[in-house]
Amino acid sequence: MESIGLRELSHHTARVVARVRDGETIQVTDHGKPVLRLVPENPQHLGWRERLIAAGELIPATDPTPFATPLVVADPGRSVSDALSEMRDQERW
Repeated sequence: MESIGLRELSHHTARVVARVRDGETIQVTDHGKPVLRLVPENPQHLGWRERLIAAGELIPATDPTPFATPLVVADPGRSVSDALSEMRDQERW
């Protein structure tokens, strides 16, 4: 979801409304703080995620980084459990 300032909305209202009409949800900010959300009147064409965002039931993550560094097991015959056990043993010393 894109955020725009209140000033931009007032200067480009028709353009912003056209984007919302095409299915986009836009958050409007005043001095950097969210004040309202423009959502399509009939979001039936949106996917489940977009519908939840439009309804305010889901707030998308703002940090694009992954949750954690993925564990890479070099030996394909080795189980993840064994690799984790070895890592834990190494941390103890």
